[in-house]
Amino acid sequence: MRPVGIALLALVLGLASPSLAQEPPLDGTRPLDTPLVCLARTIYFEARGQSDQGMVAVGHVVMNRVKSPAYPDDLCAVVREGKEEGPCQFSWWCDDKPNAATDERAYHRAVHQAADILEGKAADPTKGANMFHNSAASPAWAKKAEPRGRIGDHFFYYLEGR
Repeated sequence: MRPVGIALLALVLGLASPSLAQEPPLDGTRPLDTPLVCLARTIYFEARGQSDQGMVAVGHVVMNRVKSPAYPDDLCAVVREGKEEGPCQFSWWCDDKPNAATDERAYHRAVHQAADILEGKAADPTKGANMFHNSAASPAWAKKAEPRGRIGDHFFYYLEGR
């Protein structure tokens, strides 16, 4: 079943919020033009192999940046910050790979997590983190940042002024 069909079925059965009726397509053809699309794609591409809590954590990093004066105040602008060819804030945006989701189940989970975050239904497990990195990386900025914990394969930090 296609994701839109799943979302509409869930909506009709009362298992989902109305915002999921507009679930972004898997193929990446919808532009980054709404908060749900921008947040869902970021969660999918940055945390699709993580637990629900790990997906929510990545989503909250985006939201924490939106709230900060050091970043754009628009969710999609935060996601697109930098150049698509690099450097950028989120690796999926500038990795020069297609932006089509290949794991339908993980994408559907990402959309659900994004909707819950946007609707205020998912608490921030990162304690206000505005940065994260995968455990396989060791970026230079992490030495200057305040650690906020680890969830799954990601370390979360707060970095003042960025």
